[in-house]
This record gives sequence, C-alpha cells and structure tokens, in this order.
Amino acid sequence: MTSTSTDERSTAGLQINPVAREAEILGKPQRLTPLELHEFEGDARAFADEMSDSMGNPRGSDISSVYRLFFRHFPLFRRTMDMSVQLLAKGELSAREREMIIMRTTWLCGSPNPYGEHVEMGRSIGMTEEELRGVTIGSTAPGWSEHERNMLKAVEQLCERQSISDEVWDALARAWTDKQQIEFPAVVGQYIASAIMHNTLRTRISERNKGLAQFAD
Repeated sequence: MTSTSTDERSTAGLQINPVAREAEILGKPQRLTPLELHEFEGDARAFADEMSDSMGNPRGSDISSVYRLFFRHFPLFRRTMDMSVQLLAKGELSAREREMIIMRTTWLCGSPNPYGEHVEMGRSIGMTEEELRGVTIGSTAPGWSEHERNMLKAVEQLCERQSISDEVWDALARAWTDKQQIEFPAVVGQYIASAIMHNTLRTRISERNKGLAQFAD
C-alpha cells in the first residue's frame, strides 16, 4: 500500500471542482430578493448612509445588491459588518496574510462570492497571478515561505477538522504575536460563516468578481 504524507492528508477531502461548484450555487435563483433603498428604515437607513460615505458615494446612491439582501436582517448584518471592519481594517495580521487566509478558507468552502471578492483584494495588494492560483492548491503549492505554508496548512486543518496540530501551531507561534494567534482562527471562522451565508442564499456575484472558475484548468 502506498503511504500518504501528512501534507497530502492535510487537504484530503477538501478538493473542489470550481466549475461544478459555481454552477451549483450560481446556476440556480437567489433565494431571497434584496431590499430596495426606499424600504430601508430608521437605523438601517442611517447605516446605509454611513456605508455610502465610507465608499465615497453620495448618500441615497445605490449600494450592492448583496448588501441590500443582508439588510433584510439588519441587526445581524450590522454586527457582522462590525466584525469584518475589525478584522479587515483594524486587524493584527498583515494584509497579505489576511487575504491568503480568507481566499484559502472561502475556496475550500466553495463560495464564489466572497472568494472572488478577495481575489480582487489580493490583486490590489500586489499578489501575483501565480500566487493567487497557488492559494487554490494550498499548502502543497510551490513558492511559499515556511510561514505561509504553515499558515495555509492551519487553514486546511481548521476547515477539515476544526483544530490545528501542535506542530503547525508551534510553527505559527514562532512568527506571530499572541494577538495574531488569537485573530487567525477568528478570521477563518468569520469567513466560513460568510461562505455558508452566501452559498445558502446563493448570492449573485458582481461583474468584476470572477468567482471560483477563474482558476479552473
């Protein structure tokens, strides 16, 4: 019997067919319709204005259909956005680490919408096309530093068995502060939840978002 290395086992059961997965999610109708702006009330209207301000858009201008869908449960959406702002704008991890973690997580969850959005964010911070493709392969792809390989391996372990081995944790601990070590599983967990939400509701992707299939071979 051929033996299987730890690296190979780390991604066992986590491979996806991006074209088939995208067809499963995007090939069927979205399950809920977005609110129209005139349907926003009270705190929701004020928060929509804050979002427009932060994006440099005039108040009352349209916001994405995905956000307008989530406004159907405004209290939950507001708290989710608070967490996202903390992790994306105020977090302890570097932008490159954060985007690699999010892309690997949402790829393994097979979620076209958040995965494609964060590929664009990866490009915006200078990640190469080879690196972006490498994230779809994961920790076994060539070219990663030892730290990046362990980081991706930790994502794979969390997605597969919701725990991290001592070997991988100890390696990350040598590179990260206590705050970064705490933040890491929070980012993974936040984007597993995001992937589940988007996949369940079958949210549509924007024109610039190329989803999972952009790296299909």
